[in-house]
This record gives sequence, structure tokens and C-alpha cells, in this order.
Amino acid sequence: EKGITDVTAEAASFLSAAKDYDSKISELDLKLSFMSYLENYVREEKNLRGMSPASIGIDDALLLKLVTQLNDLQGQRDMLSGSATPDNPRMVEIVLAIQNTKSDLLENIKSIRAGLKASQTEATAQLSRVEAKIKLLPGSQRVMVNIDRQRTVKATLYTCLLYTSPSPRDRTRSRMPSSA
Repeated sequence: EKGITDVTAEAASFLSAAKDYDSKISELDLKLSFMSYLENYVREEKNLRGMSPASIGIDDALLLKLVTQLNDLQGQRDMLSGSATPDNPRMVEIVLAIQNTKSDLLENIKSIRAGLKASQTEATAQLSRVEAKIKLLPGSQRVMVNIDRQRTVKATLYTCLLYTSPSPRDRTRSRMPSSA
């Protein structure tokens, strides 16, 4: 019994671990993409209304608070801009608060991105270790493991994209010229 292993069970174990790491890496890629998207929105002075980091699985309380705060301040500025001049003390105060909130938000995004990249690096290293073990399996078993793994990765990515892509109605709205 010593030295004898069940190759099928071992392959299944490796495959399960590889699937887990592939899924985790895909999830981290998605979160990193969202962070870049959010950063671009903040830098380009776009409206963040309707953007929810929690919907993509980023549960950072400070990030959620800052996005909400920025939305509130931009709403106040928009309401006040119809009746106040840019040098109005309240308008100056709101604009300064928006700048400070954006600065804090960009710092928070930078911090979250660093944590996500570290997690991604660790998951990639773990995946490499599992792949090295898979390479030690007999040839036919290894081919089957890789085919099954690729299928699972593609299914996971499709599911992630399906739940995070805008609805057809939202895509149509984004192509329509603004009336402003």
C-alpha cells in the first residue's frame, strides 16, 4: 500500500484546487477592473450615481461611504448651481468638499487595488504550485484535467460577465447623445 496512489482521486483533488484558484483569480481580475473603472470615473469628473462597489463584491465600508458622500455632494452642487454663482460661499464649500472626498476616494481605491493585487499574486502562485503537481500526473489524465479546468474557467467568467454587464436598455442609454 505504500507508494500507491489513486491517480483519478489525486487528479480530481488537483483539479478542484486549480478550479478554486482560477475562480479566485477571475474574481480578483473583475474587482481590479472595477477599481480602474471607478478611478477613471472619479478622475474624469463623471457622476457616480447608481454605481455600487458592493454589487461587484467589494465590501469596503470606507469605499461605500466615500462613493455615497461624493454622490451627495455632487447632488448638492448641482442643485445649488442653478441659483448660486461659483464664488458663493456655500458653493465654494461644496466644491472644496468634493475635491477632498475625491482625493480620499482615490487613496482608498489605491489601497484596495494594492490588496487585490497582493491576493491575485498569492492566488497565481498557489495555482502555479497546483499546475506543477498536475504536470506530474500521467499524460492522458493531465489532458482531461486541463480540458475540464478550461471549461470551468470559461463558465465562471461568462457567469461573472453576465451578472456585471449593463442591461441592453442601459447600453442603449450610454450610446444616446446627452441633451446637455
